Amino acid sequence: MITKTAKVAKLNGSSIYKVVQVKLISFACGVTTPSASVSMLDEVKKLFEDGFYFSYGYDMTCSRQRRVKWIESKRADPSELIASDKRYFWNWNLSQDFVGPTVNYRWLTPLVQGYVQQITG
Repeated sequence: MITKTAKVAKLNGSSIYKVVQVKLISFACGVTTPSASVSMLDEVKKLFEDGFYFSYGYDMTCSRQRRVKWIESKRADPSELIASDKRYFWNWNLSQDFVGPTVNYRWLTPLVQGYVQQITG
């Protein structure tokens, strides 16, 4: 779960955020985590806290050309309700276990891995 972000840019009126802090939540209640697993989880936490970005209003995973093409085709497949390019949608596979008949794909926020910087002036 993302617990802290930093606004790093604005693109077409939409803010771009960097993931700064995450909290890993276990689905196994009452289970003690071995020290080797704790070390691995710390590394996963570090990974998520360095170089992941997202935007609520701008799809950073696809080009403008791809988005226009998607809009023109008016996709009917529920998994295609978002135009995101799955090649750059870093958390696509992770999110599939949470999406189904009760959770709409529009609740997903694509994460992209890389670097974003806005230069003004």
